[in-house]
Amino acid sequence: FTRSTWLVIAGLATMVAFVAVVDVIGFEIPAALLMFVWLKFLGGESWRASVVTSLAAVIVFYVVFVGLLAVPIPHMF
Repeated sequence: FTRSTWLVIAGLATMVAFVAVVDVIGFEIPAALLMFVWLKFLGGESWRASVVTSLAAVIVFYVVFVGLLAVPIPHMF
């Protein structure tokens, strides 16, 4: 196994964890954490870029899918 193999396994494991908890605690927190982990630990981005990008992406996805398209997703609010 190389480092790249472990990154793929880690990405798959975090996605499985996301799917397991999204019905329990909603979409927002798991999605932000998933994107943060992928950006920071799997992608090697800076802390600031990881935090800002993950929060902004979740907000945009929420506005588009829940606000504009009225897609029913499990959410906290």
